[in-house]
Amino acid sequence: MQVETVAAPAPARRFTWGMELDAGQRAALRDVLTALLVSRLLIWVVGVAVALAFTPDAVRLAHVDPAGWTSPFDSAALNALVAPGARFDSAWLLEVANHGYEAPGTPAFFPLYPALTAAGGWLFGSDVLAGLLLSALASVGAIYLLHRLVALDFGTDIARRTVWIVACLPTSFTLTALYTEALFLLLSVGAIYAVRLGRWQLAAVAGALAATTRSAGVLLALPLLILYLWGPRADRPPDRIPGGLVPSYRLRPGVLAAAAPLLGVLGFVAFMVISRGEPLAMLDAQQLWERSFEPLTAIPPALVAAGTGLVDLVAGTHLFAHSPNPRGMGAVNLFLLGAFALSAWLAVRSIRLLPPAYTAYAFASLALPLTSPALEQPLMSIARFAMVAFPLWITAALLLDGERWRRALAVSLTLLAVSTALFAGWAVAP
Repeated sequence: MQVETVAAPAPARRFTWGMELDAGQRAALRDVLTALLVSRLLIWVVGVAVALAFTPDAVRLAHVDPAGWTSPFDSAALNALVAPGARFDSAWLLEVANHGYEAPGTPAFFPLYPALTAAGGWLFGSDVLAGLLLSALASVGAIYLLHRLVALDFGTDIARRTVWIVACLPTSFTLTALYTEALFLLLSVGAIYAVRLGRWQLAAVAGALAATTRSAGVLLALPLLILYLWGPRADRPPDRIPGGLVPSYRLRPGVLAAAAPLLGVLGFVAFMVISRGEPLAMLDAQQLWERSFEPLTAIPPALVAAGTGLVDLVAGTHLFAHSPNPRGMGAVNLFLLGAFALSAWLAVRSIRLLPPAYTAYAFASLALPLTSPALEQPLMSIARFAMVAFPLWITAALLLDGERWRRALAVSLTLLAVSTALFAGWAVAP
């Protein structure tokens, strides 16, 4: 008897927008989204509550945001919803997005982030919402690439730990704020990850764009050059046996990719010359924050300022920045010195744990803010500079395991809640 067979129906094809994630990529994305969602929930609950509970006085608000960029809505409730992501430097970036580099001080802010924010604002009708969306997407991309980069050398457990550390750092609220941190981290990690995969053209593009996002972008030239000459690289085997000071790879035209960050900065300088006739406009603008160019001189005044902060903390006086007494910076300076000490210690420990290119980038990232100390805050913004110096947090992930990692995460989340409250309440700029 002949049996007629019926072919089974073909399985339905899933629509994947032209890409299919493998198991490792899906696991990385899951780790990233979990860490970001947990930390962002904390940030938004604390930030919105503070914004609703405390209204800054008119004099204070006129000083930090005279144009009202960070309060774009007629509703106080809606303005409170964006408060955890729109404070302090957000006003400057929105000023550049709307009026370019007309106002004094604006050349301190590099152009890529405000340009993308302005483009998004044209599409969505709100620069604030566009900037927040830009930072949210960039933070997911940045931490996802960081996970993949760390996994190349240390496996998924260390990659997952690194992701959680970065997402929960005390200043990590800037990753989803209208700040440049997320975009810069995306481009800087992307540049180094591209090099590790041997994609030098992509690394050059990412490096150049990073240098038009923040002044620290120019520092990427150092790790890109070291990776080109000494590796590790996936695009070709070494020309010499790795080890020692002699480069493992010969110079070839591809080394020019390491110069891409320099071209990004030169492009901004050229724009300043054309538009303002001031090639050093981005340096001169730092005077508005009482910064001066004094290479590696920030440590002695930082110690004095932190000592004052300790006295203030014990006495319970002038604890916050912008108090009537200049000593109000003291408590902030104490925190900044602690952040620098931890970062410097991690940089030293990275020497034995990470590829030389990563260690060099960590040290350079910490050295940059030391070259232009501010009068009242010698280590101004050092915690933000350290946050995007990702080799530091890879080192932390390697050093922290088990119970120590969980305790460190709990402390960091507590500090994140406090710093978010101070940020949303216009008390302390990061």
